[in-house]
Amino acid sequence: MSSTEDWYFGYCFLDDPDEELTEFLERVEEGKALDIACGSGRNSFYLESLGYDVIGIDMSNIAIDLINEKAKQKKSKVRGVVSDIHDYQFQEKFDIIVLSYILNYFLRSVEQLGTLDKIINHIKIGGMIYVKVPYSDEYIGSVSLKEGMLRSTLNESNWEWEIIYDEVKYKAEDKNYGTYSFLAKKL
Repeated sequence: MSSTEDWYFGYCFLDDPDEELTEFLERVEEGKALDIACGSGRNSFYLESLGYDVIGIDMSNIAIDLINEKAKQKKSKVRGVVSDIHDYQFQEKFDIIVLSYILNYFLRSVEQLGTLDKIINHIKIGGMIYVKVPYSDEYIGSVSLKEGMLRSTLNESNWEWEIIYDEVKYKAEDKNYGTYSFLAKKL
């Protein structure tokens, strides 16, 4: 594997919830969360521990089988649904929508924008959007997100937004690769 592949897979297949979620989210009495590209549920189960009713979607049958089996073992209410982000039929609005390591798959900004427009329409007032992608100055998808595409999409929506977190964190040993994270609240 190349160093780029090592970097990429090292960020995409993790067990612990995203650091920014653990840092910025608080316990809620009730709330609905959608974890898009949930994988085996690392962020889904964390969100549930904070009080959210969680739906995790992923296009992988294997990932959804894993999350549903974990939920059964833990006596959890997290629900895994097989769906592609483009095909998911939103039935409700959410208090938080998590997109961790998914928007980086859409290399063209047009795809990212269409996906974001669909998502922000399904966030409740007072709700949040959280995005995290692997970041490299060389990787087109992550650069376009960092260079304001998320902010401009939110600014062009029909709502006001508060930007809570917007930062690149580089790996200590290699300043060429890291993660870009973004958290905003719909006002």
